[in-house]
Amino acid sequence: MADPGNGPPDDFYIRSTSRSGQFHAYHQILAQPHKGFIKATYCNRSFWVQKDTVIWTQFEAEAGRKLVVESNDMNERRVLCENPQTQVTLEDLGLNDLELARLRQEKDGVGGNRLKIIGEAFKGFK
Repeated sequence: MADPGNGPPDDFYIRSTSRSGQFHAYHQILAQPHKGFIKATYCNRSFWVQKDTVIWTQFEAEAGRKLVVESNDMNERRVLCENPQTQVTLEDLGLNDLELARLRQEKDGVGGNRLKIIGEAFKGFK
């Protein structure tokens, strides 16, 4: 039986914000293994993430957004560390060269380039 004094377990997220600090997006990361997720180390701690999350962190950083890993226990959010995009990269996932090339191609595809161009166009605006 769970101790009634302990709240529910924390949820974990990678959150991105604009240069001005405005929330942009988030991806949930898991503290326990889950089918379809890959083990990754953020903040000196093991998490399980989808490959898309790692790609997303790279894209968000390239777009100039700030990224943090945070925990949320429904009462408060706590930043565990910053710059997760520098802690786990596609190369760190143990993927073979063919899969890495495919993921990079998807990331750099027409949609990615279009968004990058739009982002560049608006960089000077506040």
